[in-house]
Amino acid sequence: MNLVDFKDAREALKIEMNTSKYGIFDQMEKQCIQKEKFISEQTKSIKDMHHNCNYLIEYKEVLNKVSKFMLNKPKNIRINRNSNPFDNEEHKRQIINSAEQIMGRPSDSSDDDAQIGTYNQPKILNLSSIAGIIDRDEVQRMKRIIFRASRGNALVHSIQIEKSLKDYSGVEIPKDVYIITFQEGESLRAKLTRVCESFNSDNFQIPTEGYHDKVQDVKTKIKETRYLINTTTNEMKLYLEKVCKMSDTSFFGLGISRLSLYKMVTEYDRSVYNNLNKLMSKKALFQGYFWSTSFTNDILKRLDFEGQSISEIELEDCYNHNIPPPTHFRTNEFLKPFQDIVDTYGIPNYKEANPTVFAIISFPFLFGVMFGDIGHGGMLFAFGAFLCLFAERLKGTALQTMVDIRYMIVLLGFFATFCG
Repeated sequence: MNLVDFKDAREALKIEMNTSKYGIFDQMEKQCIQKEKFISEQTKSIKDMHHNCNYLIEYKEVLNKVSKFMLNKPKNIRINRNSNPFDNEEHKRQIINSAEQIMGRPSDSSDDDAQIGTYNQPKILNLSSIAGIIDRDEVQRMKRIIFRASRGNALVHSIQIEKSLKDYSGVEIPKDVYIITFQEGESLRAKLTRVCESFNSDNFQIPTEGYHDKVQDVKTKIKETRYLINTTTNEMKLYLEKVCKMSDTSFFGLGISRLSLYKMVTEYDRSVYNNLNKLMSKKALFQGYFWSTSFTNDILKRLDFEGQSISEIELEDCYNHNIPPPTHFRTNEFLKPFQDIVDTYGIPNYKEANPTVFAIISFPFLFGVMFGDIGHGGMLFAFGAFLCLFAERLKGTALQTMVDIRYMIVLLGFFATFCG
């Protein structure tokens, strides 16, 4: 986009915003703040819904483990709410043995279920459980701490979740379901709850019955939450595409997006303010000095050609000053690499002789004297000739730097071959 097209696009933006050219930036700022606020709120909402969905999935996993245990629990053990099960015989015996020790009844190596059946009035053990989700890496440490905190009066069992959950950024976090079973006691429960909270784990309320209905209810909520996440995400994509949409009808058919035009206007205003800061302010006027290689009439003609309004600009040549002028040398593609080499040693003062003309011969010649080799010099000369022949095609590629100094490469290769 050239300067004239940019001016037309900015004029169309001014009409659309119903403001002056000086108020475009303020209107842009207000619109960007509103859009940023909307996008931030929607992003936070999606994150919260994703976290809630993971929470429900974890709740479903815990309910599934609890339901398996409730079908296989020992008959003489009554599980209070928040109970969480063990689904194999080994852990079942551990529960009963631990309960017998708590109740003061000695245990032997005979079958526990048979012993319980020999009592005419079996004792009911009030066991409680706490269940939740914890990172897989923290399971072993949690077991050790709970064993010490409860003095061996609490059993911890962990069950891996087959499918790892993903956080909002898509990173998989392997987690396990933990189940802590202990004899009911407020002091012990409070102590175990504090231990669980120290691991930043999620504890869940387990119903006393109706596990299947609860699981179905949680599955329904998971489905609704995922649908809401997908709907909100799609709406966000459509909104962002609309903001960055390429329009062929607006802005005089330039085919640029609104976001790109906003960036151009911002860069334009910033450059204007940066240059205004270099000027001296005198009430409503700004005055400054600048060096130019062109005359005043040439500058005004160029500004008029670029479509700029020059009615508010006054230029005047100034000769009465003691400021030393800067040095400027007119170069072309052939002279530029040699001028850069000279500038690395020092830039000549204003009106001093430019040694670049002498370096065109002396530098390649001294290089040839040091590097004199027909083989390497010929390869260097051929490479330089290749760059000269295909310079237009190679611009913008990885060989762009070599293309800029192609003429110097040809001279270096020539003198290296000649001196060799």
